[in-house]
Amino acid sequence: MEDGPVTATIKCVHSYGDSEIEVEIRLQSGIPEIFFKLDANWEEVGNPEIGVPVLKANFPVNVENPIHCQDIPFGTIRRNMDGKDIPVQKWADVRDSESGRGMTVANDTTYGYAGEDNEISLTLLRSSYEPDPYPEIGRRIIKYSLYPHGRNWTPTLSTKLSAELN
Repeated sequence: MEDGPVTATIKCVHSYGDSEIEVEIRLQSGIPEIFFKLDANWEEVGNPEIGVPVLKANFPVNVENPIHCQDIPFGTIRRNMDGKDIPVQKWADVRDSESGRGMTVANDTTYGYAGEDNEISLTLLRSSYEPDPYPEIGRRIIKYSLYPHGRNWTPTLSTKLSAELN
C-alpha cells in the first residue's frame, strides 16, 4: 500500500464467516511502535447453539517471568492472568519481572483484553447474544498498536501512548 522513506504500510484482507476484515499495518521510521487499523464489516451473530463469535489480536511476547499490568478507571492494576477476557480501559502490558522488557498493546475503542503466561490479546469484536442479540453488527473501525519497551517502562508511558493513539 505504501512504501516510502518514512512510512511503510501493508493491508491484509480476510474473510471470517459472513464478515469481511481489512487490517492495515503501519511502520514509521524512528518509531518503535507498530500501528494497526482494523476496518471490519462484522456480520457474525452469536446464539446458544454456536456460542459467541469473537475476533481477537493475539501477541506472544518473549518474556520468561511475565507480569501483566492494565489500565483501569483512575489507575492501573497488576493481575494474575488466566486467559479469560477482563475489562481494561485503553492499554494492557506484559513485561518480564527480571529484565523489565515487554510489550504494551493500546487501542482506541474496545475494552476486552486477555493474557496468559507470555501472551497478550486484545478482543476486537465479540458477538454475544444476550441481552442484545446483535451487539457488534456492521462496520467497525478500531485502531490499536504494539509498543515494545525496555526496563524503563512505566504505566505513565503506556497511558501517554494510548492518548496519542486516540
